[in-house]
Amino acid sequence: MTHAEIRAELAKLFRVRRVSDVDLISDYIAGGPTAVAALWAPLCEWPAFGEQELSVGPEDLRDLTTIAELVGVIEQALHRGARKR
Repeated sequence: MTHAEIRAELAKLFRVRRVSDVDLISDYIAGGPTAVAALWAPLCEWPAFGEQELSVGPEDLRDLTTIAELVGVIEQALHRGARKR
């Protein structure tokens, strides 16, 4: 998946029209770092990411603050998953 495709899927997940790299994750979910860390399950279960066998956990997400950081973690995880196949 491309950076733009991941952002588009995040927008769907957050039920908004679009997300930008500079947006704060906290603009879309309340609860600070704990809530961001808890986002791992919905991300892995989201159909577009699940089909790609996304594998991230709470520790991967805990310190993220921006959409760009989140997209980067997803890109890396998808790349790792693709190498394993």
